[in-house]
Amino acid sequence: MRNRFAILALLAAMLATPACTLWREHPGSTRWADATGGEGLERSFWKLVKDKKWGELEHHLASNYVAVSAQGGRLDKAAALAQIQKLSSTTTRSATFRPN
Repeated sequence: MRNRFAILALLAAMLATPACTLWREHPGSTRWADATGGEGLERSFWKLVKDKKWGELEHHLASNYVAVSAQGGRLDKAAALAQIQKLSSTTTRSATFRPN
């Protein structure tokens, strides 16, 4: 009998508490200083690509930055920046970047 009451009380408490959808989603910052993880870094990266701020983007990439092309080839920092500049003139919806 106690178990039923405990389960019922727990179920009632879970239903009464608001879910994470109570507050609206925050848009997220595109400032490099505010980035705390991969999503923030990627958002900042693509903001610079969108704004075509190549000098600032190059400043934020490591000197040993390596990208992998769709054809399987590896690109160093300079070649990767050239490829990104070429891509920025077209749609980049299908590009995926993953932090290590």
